[in-house]
Amino acid sequence: MVNRKTGVLAVAALACIAMAQASARADEARERALETRIGELEKRLDSVSENVRGGYFTANSDLEARISDLERTSLDNKGGMNVIFKNGLKSESDDKAFSYQWYGRIQNDWTWFDADEDAETAVGEMNGGVQFRRVRIGATGTMYGNVKFKSEFDFSGGAASFADVYMELTNCSFGTIRVGHFDEPTTSEQLMSSRFGTFIERNITAQAFAPQRNTGIMLYGNAAEDMLTYQVGMFRDANAQGADTGNTKSGEYNLVGRLCGRPIVQDDGNTWLHLGMSYNLRDFSSDEVKYSAKPLINIAPNWADTGTLKDISDGSLFGLESMFVSGPLTLKGETVFAHGNGASDTTAEDYDFSALSLEASYWLTGESTQYDLKAGRTDRPKVKKNYGDGDGIGAWQIAVGYDTLDLVDGGYDGGELDIWRFGVNWFLNPNTRISLNVVDAQGDWAAKGLDDSTRALVMRFQVDF
Repeated sequence: MVNRKTGVLAVAALACIAMAQASARADEARERALETRIGELEKRLDSVSENVRGGYFTANSDLEARISDLERTSLDNKGGMNVIFKNGLKSESDDKAFSYQWYGRIQNDWTWFDADEDAETAVGEMNGGVQFRRVRIGATGTMYGNVKFKSEFDFSGGAASFADVYMELTNCSFGTIRVGHFDEPTTSEQLMSSRFGTFIERNITAQAFAPQRNTGIMLYGNAAEDMLTYQVGMFRDANAQGADTGNTKSGEYNLVGRLCGRPIVQDDGNTWLHLGMSYNLRDFSSDEVKYSAKPLINIAPNWADTGTLKDISDGSLFGLESMFVSGPLTLKGETVFAHGNGASDTTAEDYDFSALSLEASYWLTGESTQYDLKAGRTDRPKVKKNYGDGDGIGAWQIAVGYDTLDLVDGGYDGGELDIWRFGVNWFLNPNTRISLNVVDAQGDWAAKGLDDSTRALVMRFQVDF
């Protein structure tokens, strides 16, 4: 029995030794395989590291080269033009001595009439319609820091006509000298850009009497620590291309002066009072003059019209203007008196005509009417939050206005006109605007024995750049 047990134990021991040896050989094989694998991975890691180091230095070399190129370009372009956006795309040199900007505007008007029969009998049929009121393109700029220019053309009439086309010398000790084709400074309403007016059309003082653009020379500037703005000029009557036409006599020049200012400015410029006056001494071309006005609707015919008054040797325009702004509230008033002298060797009579405009407006979204100190007029609104900018709704303004015109005096009967206007303006942003005006016009044509009214709805879609 003992021997049998001893044999079994010996066999078991031999089996254990064999299994241990087999396991040891297997472990040695796995170790060799792992060592081989680790070696391969180390080789790959070394290769990747070399590639990374080589790529890093290559990238750094490329970056350094590009930076060097930019530095050389910057040095080469020193004194060149930088492109910025400021209500339009503008190029400007670092020292601001040179600048250049293209700009333009598009104004598309839609009009509907509700005209009374007697009104159409007096002035003609009034049909609604659409028109491009203004389609302009232009450029403005500065050269050598002291010479400015502006060249603007309008294409709404189907052919190019001059708008503002002038040059300026700015470094004069007594102001700026402007020469070219531009507005005679008669009323603030006329001088204000059509882009920023409270209503779609300018008021009756500008439409009936302001001579608008002619060719001339003007000195203007600011005084009394910028409290005053002055404009003094001499003009020749000119056509749409800036040429003086119809001046059959020598010396037919119009002498114009305007003085205005803001005696009160408070609340960081959000409250101010503007007062001004102008005087325009006119030597009429060919001793003829004509005054007319539409009911502040451009597509309508003239409602007040003197026809051509002959043998009127000279005359004058005297204007008064005021504007009060307190935060979102704006109150504005203007009046112009027109006088004419009949030629002494004729039977032509003298005359005195007049126009008055009053308006009130309010910014529902909290904006405030802006002021152009250099020109003494209102300026582009500053929209607090543009439409589409998060919860922005743009700037909303409501307005009411009353205008009256009297062209009856001295045996002349051009009619009388009273107009109420109600307006809503939506500035989606400082460069885009949609306006709605309701106009109620009352005409009195004593010479025709007629007295009647009309109503109109006018919409404008506008963008400027």
